[in-house]
Amino acid sequence: MPERFPIISTRHHDTHAYFSYGCSPFADSDEPVIALPDPEELCHWAAYECYMVKDAETLDAAAAATELALFEQRFGSRPSLHDMARWADSPPRVRHAHLF
Repeated sequence: MPERFPIISTRHHDTHAYFSYGCSPFADSDEPVIALPDPEELCHWAAYECYMVKDAETLDAAAAATELALFEQRFGSRPSLHDMARWADSPPRVRHAHLF
C-alpha cells in the first residue's frame, strides 16, 4: 500500500449496529423509528397482573380477564410454548448484503 491509513477498532456487535444504522433510510431522521406504545395501553397488563395476585383482597378473575382482553386486543395474545420452540428451531431469517 502506498500510504498508511488509520484503523478504527470497535467491538464486534457494535459494528453490526453502527453499520445497520448507517445504511438505514432512517439514519438522517430526527423522528423516532420505533413506535412506542402508549403507557395507558400498558396499564391493562399491570391491572391484569394485580388482579391475578393470589390474595383475598385483590384476586378477581373476571376483572383480570377483562384487562387481559383489552391488552391482547392491542398487542396480540402471548405465543404458546410450542410457537416459541418452533421459532427457536427455525433458521434465522437473515439477508446478507453484498457490498462489492
